[in-house]
Amino acid sequence: MKDVDVILNISGKPYQSILTIYSLLKYSKNNIHKIFIIFEKKQAFNDDMSPLIDYLKTLSIEVEIYYSKIAIGIKNLDNRWYLKYLFRFIPLFRHSIRYQYGIENSKSDWIFVSHNDMIYRQNIIENYIAEIGDHAGIGFIGQCWNCPASEICSGETYFQFRPTKEEIVKLYEGKENLRAFKIIQDKYTGWPLPECRLNEQAALLNREVLDKYTFPKGNIEPIGYNSFETGVNFFAKISRKGLKFKHLSHQLFAEHAFFNKNRNGHSSFINENLYYEEENLAKEIVLNSIDQFIESLD
Repeated sequence: MKDVDVILNISGKPYQSILTIYSLLKYSKNNIHKIFIIFEKKQAFNDDMSPLIDYLKTLSIEVEIYYSKIAIGIKNLDNRWYLKYLFRFIPLFRHSIRYQYGIENSKSDWIFVSHNDMIYRQNIIENYIAEIGDHAGIGFIGQCWNCPASEICSGETYFQFRPTKEEIVKLYEGKENLRAFKIIQDKYTGWPLPECRLNEQAALLNREVLDKYTFPKGNIEPIGYNSFETGVNFFAKISRKGLKFKHLSHQLFAEHAFFNKNRNGHSSFINENLYYEEENLAKEIVLNSIDQFIESLD
C-alpha cells in the first residue's frame, strides 16, 4: 500500500543521493506514494548535480523537485530570533528549511524524511509503520553520547526521565567539554534535555498529527529547523504538548555516512578532499555494482 511520502533534502553528494534513493526504493517502493527532492540553494563545493537529476528522470514513481530560493544551510537560526516570523509567515523563507516544502505539500498522513547519505538494506518504512502506533514520530531518539544523563536515560525512557532545570544544571556541573554546557548555563528551561531529538537521518512522522502544531499553522519550529542542533526545538516543544516519539533505531535497517570512516555525514562538508573521496567511492558503486553492493550489506 503506497501511503507514505518521502522527503530528501539535497546538499551535494549526487552519487550518495542516488544510492540512498535506489536502496530505499529497492526495499520500500510498495510503501511509497511520492518522493519530494529538495535541493538547497547552495550545493556543497558547487558539485555537479546532473547525475542525480538524470537518475530521477528514470524513476517509475512520482517525483517532485523543489529548488530552495534562500540558502539557509545548517546555521543556528535561534541566533536571529526575527527569522522565526519570516519562516512562519512567508513561504519563500519557510520552504528553505530542510524538508519543509515536502511536508507542506504532501497529501499523505505519513512522511518519511531521510538524509541523502543513507544506504537502506531492509524495508525501514514498513517496519516503522508497524511500530509507530499513535506516536507523533518514530526513529532514533537522542544523541545520548553527548549527554551526561546517558547512564540513567535513553531514547526509550526520555519521556519518563524529567529532571528539573536545577537537576539538569547539576548533571552538567564540571562537564564543560560537553557541547550543550553553555546552553544549560545561559538559557535552558528544562525537560527534555538538550540532546533529545528525533534524529532526522531516517524518521517517519505522523504529518496529520503534527501539522497543526508546526509552522505555518502552529507556532512550533518544524523538524528541519536548526538551532543548537537540527530538530531539537521541534522535539522539545512537541513533547511538551504531551505527544510522544518512539525509539526504533534506523541502524537496524540502514547505514548512515557509509563512506566516512567515522560515519559522520557532516565532516565531509567542511573538507573538500574528504567530500570527493566519499563521492568517488559512491560513484564507482553506482556505475558498476549497485545491486551487488546493497545486497552485500543485508
